[in-house]
Amino acid sequence: MEAHKAIISNIFNNSTMIEVPFFQRAYVWKDDLWERFLDDMEYVTKSKKTHFLGSIILKEEKEIDDDASYTSCFTVIDGQQRLTTYLIFLKALCLKTNDQYFDFQFRINEEEVAFKHGRSDVEAFNMVTSLSIPEVIDNQKKSRIIDAYNYFIKNINPKNIDRKAIVKNIQFVKIELSKDEDEQQIFDSLNSLGVNLTTSELLKNYFFSRQTEKEYEDIWVKTFESDDDIKAYWDAEIETGRIKRAMIDIFFDAYFQIFVQDKKYNISPEDKISYDRLDQLAQSYQHFINNYCDGDKNIVLNQLKEYAECFRQSFSPDFCEAGIPKTYGIERMNVIIFGLKTSTLLPYLLYVMKNVSDGEEISKICEVLEGYLMRRMVVHATTKNYNRLFSSLILNSVTDAITLKDKLQKMNDATTYVPSDDELLDGFKKSKLANIQTKGIIYLIESRIRPESSAVALLGFNRYSLEHLMPKKWRNNWERCKTEEEARARDSKLLTLGNLAIITQSLNASIRDSDWVTKKAGKGKDRPGLDIGAAGLSTMHEVLQKSVWTVDDINDRADWLFEKAKETWDIVPDFENLSGGEGSDSLQKKALRKEYWEYALPIMQEVNFSNGMFSNCNPTEGNTIQGSFGIGGFGIACSANYDKTEIVFWLNSNNKDKNKEGFDLLFSKKTEIEECLKTELVWERADDYKASWIIHHLQGKYVLNREDWKEMAEYHAQMSNAILNACFPYLNEKYNVIADREKYVYVSNVSRKIRDCAIEMGIDVDIKNSNRTYIRFRTEYMSSLLPDTPDSLSGWNTPNHYFYEIRNTDGEKVYIQLALSSEGITENQRATADRMVELFPLKSDGPDWQWRLPFKTKKIVLEKKQLDDSIRSALSEFVCEIAKFEDELKNKL
Repeated sequence: MEAHKAIISNIFNNSTMIEVPFFQRAYVWKDDLWERFLDDMEYVTKSKKTHFLGSIILKEEKEIDDDASYTSCFTVIDGQQRLTTYLIFLKALCLKTNDQYFDFQFRINEEEVAFKHGRSDVEAFNMVTSLSIPEVIDNQKKSRIIDAYNYFIKNINPKNIDRKAIVKNIQFVKIELSKDEDEQQIFDSLNSLGVNLTTSELLKNYFFSRQTEKEYEDIWVKTFESDDDIKAYWDAEIETGRIKRAMIDIFFDAYFQIFVQDKKYNISPEDKISYDRLDQLAQSYQHFINNYCDGDKNIVLNQLKEYAECFRQSFSPDFCEAGIPKTYGIERMNVIIFGLKTSTLLPYLLYVMKNVSDGEEISKICEVLEGYLMRRMVVHATTKNYNRLFSSLILNSVTDAITLKDKLQKMNDATTYVPSDDELLDGFKKSKLANIQTKGIIYLIESRIRPESSAVALLGFNRYSLEHLMPKKWRNNWERCKTEEEARARDSKLLTLGNLAIITQSLNASIRDSDWVTKKAGKGKDRPGLDIGAAGLSTMHEVLQKSVWTVDDINDRADWLFEKAKETWDIVPDFENLSGGEGSDSLQKKALRKEYWEYALPIMQEVNFSNGMFSNCNPTEGNTIQGSFGIGGFGIACSANYDKTEIVFWLNSNNKDKNKEGFDLLFSKKTEIEECLKTELVWERADDYKASWIIHHLQGKYVLNREDWKEMAEYHAQMSNAILNACFPYLNEKYNVIADREKYVYVSNVSRKIRDCAIEMGIDVDIKNSNRTYIRFRTEYMSSLLPDTPDSLSGWNTPNHYFYEIRNTDGEKVYIQLALSSEGITENQRATADRMVELFPLKSDGPDWQWRLPFKTKKIVLEKKQLDDSIRSALSEFVCEIAKFEDELKNKL
């Protein structure tokens, strides 16, 4: 037996075949493991550090066929799942980046893939590895191999993944067995039964030894194990994200982040990235102490008891079992942390609870935090950057409510901004949230508005259940709708906040789907209705007075809840204070800014069509819209404010050194860049900050003056494109974003020609939802089959649930496909889509489908020398194919 470290190229070498035993169990990984795997790959890309993926046990085969294309062959004894996942991930990544690495590394003689799968998965694995374009595969046979590939195709963001860094830094322990060794004995020995050590156990062994037994008793035992109740508290397991963790491990994570963000330690950006990894927390403590504390463990131990006691007194899931006060404070925050599973703010809240002695100030801080988090929850805003946000508050020592509110209100990107009242209202009318989120929103409003004199006590968060007032199965017992439009309106409102309520006991199934009168009154003592289950709840008082429950009532209740939420979570930015006193009509000014962006953004997108900047942007009330161009953390922002109009080349990745490196590279080419632009730029390295900026101003033009808009929009469009064209070649040479930029631009220009030609031919192109890869359009017949549903948006965030898509990935071949989206689709439309796929079974993924492709044309090669004529000819042929398909569909339906 030989064991040694290995990267993937040490396992697959173009002459060795790796085989999964033919009857071995099938590939079984699921979404949670794929998500964790993808997170690991993004981490390796960011940190450039070695990442251990596990052990691989291979046994040499005794005989190889004489006509085999390989010179050696090994059987996988252990490691099939991680090897399969790694190869599928690399295949998907290479397809999405047009990288030939997979075929170069994992094929023997450039033909046969050097990994043979077992009986259950060989067909699916071969299908995936033979693909030549990055498209979702129909998975009628429910193969996990196909599911894994589809997951990576949908979720890999090439901007966040560096294939070279991954291949170099992902390591295995490769264990090779000779032909005669007993693989079962070795397998059993390596995988013997055991229990993984927790973070706290690893830290305990690191901090203390036989020689420090007294310190162990004084610090560790008295803090975490002094009696059964305290030990039970720290041992309790809490669900955080995808996993359960002991409370003591959650504490050590929060405690560590307070050290990580302390400026006096001057921790490098690379180490900060590494220190974010929960699965390496114990190693991170050791690395921090050795590298930033000169090996002095007491720097961490000296404050451990005080912080742990503060944590235990402040945080507990038990707060979800008893009623909370209406006053803002740590009790309500515990419901948000443990009830709504928002544990990312624990480090900052621990920092506040330990370092702020004024109870009133703590209440004000909790008020601001609650308003911020709950507004974002209502509008279904992402929580992706919460870790970074709350870490920055510790970094900047934010320990008072005024500073906290000011910092949060100045956040203006999609991952951290404070939603406006208009967005909050829209959220109450349209957001379809997870049950636990909806329950938390209504529960916290209930706790605020309930009268002090109420005869019914507020119960704990966990004591309430969520109920749909109009049931999801309303067709069974409710009055029938007169039109399909009325039915669609009902369906679109079922999962919105206006139709949801908290009640003290879940209704019996026979009551839940009953007509409104029965649902309120119940069916005797054994099966009570809402009159009993919702008695005394302020959020249900008006509802219980209703003799009917309609879509109009749902909308009215959404309006009512919004008014209560607006009062409860009053953290909307005070525009006048933020912008230097520009008058009292802040809402009008926000609307004016949004109106400007609605005017300017299409112009910006058109000019920047080839580079893709601003393609995923939407008009906002903010003064800035930022576009990306393929280098993680770098972007170009267009600003339209009341006192300036400018463009900012923003170098703002998580890695400060990368930002300064990129700035210095561009600054070294300052003369060339400014000569190219025929203007001077403002260069701000900003050494005291993580980010750097390169700025250009348009003098004398402001968003308040509508007469300036045309010139401003042209400036934002043309100058952003010019700055990118001047700077990008230097950055591309450094970061290798686009291997063949000339090809990239050519493909983009072909897409533009296709789009323009389609419009000239009268095709109903949806410009806003088109890009360099997909030109999207609709037809009259298909729109009659799948009419728009404005109150229920599709996966494209549009009211329509289908698009014909002209696909152009390489500028050489084009084809058209019909794509269907299930998100927000009505029952009738779903039935139509199911029938369509039954008649034309091209691409489908079962009853819970998300996307379907029931129609695809043949591919047509474009002639470069006669490109315009070739495009027009291809589109004409496609139009005929679509007409033939729709006629056939009409006849079959």
